[in-house]
Amino acid sequence: MATTHLICVLKITAMPWGTALAISESEQHIFRKAQSYGLMSHAVDGMNVVEVESAATQYCQRIRKGGGPCLLECNTYRFRGHSMFDTQLYRESDEVEAWKSKGPIMKLQRWLEVNGKLSSAELKLIEDHVAEEINLSVSFAECSEIEDISDLYLGVYAESGS
Repeated sequence: MATTHLICVLKITAMPWGTALAISESEQHIFRKAQSYGLMSHAVDGMNVVEVESAATQYCQRIRKGGGPCLLECNTYRFRGHSMFDTQLYRESDEVEAWKSKGPIMKLQRWLEVNGKLSSAELKLIEDHVAEEINLSVSFAECSEIEDISDLYLGVYAESGS
């Protein structure tokens, strides 16, 4: 099979919203579908940065040794709607709040502290620095001139002749 000679990690980010997999698919776990094609694959907690990094590293090492392509299914949860108009009637606010405590940033912060990588004081310094950078960026944007409408598409598409 030609796909066995590919050199890639296919990362799928699976969220439990959109078209319900239970309705549209006979197999709801994407990684199992990949296994049926002979690909090395498994699912990880996509909300756990350390677990995702570890699995991706293992797959990259396997591929570099000629092991063929791999599929990594990262199961995640989206905290916000698809757009500002999404009323999110398909889920309860309690559910979203419960998932926020399992969010990737919270999990990574806990892991860093528990494993002695960063202290809570160091994490606080990082948070303060990021907040300051965000505030400076917002201030810069608010004080900047509004771009001319003719510049709207600059840098979006390749210019002719390039």
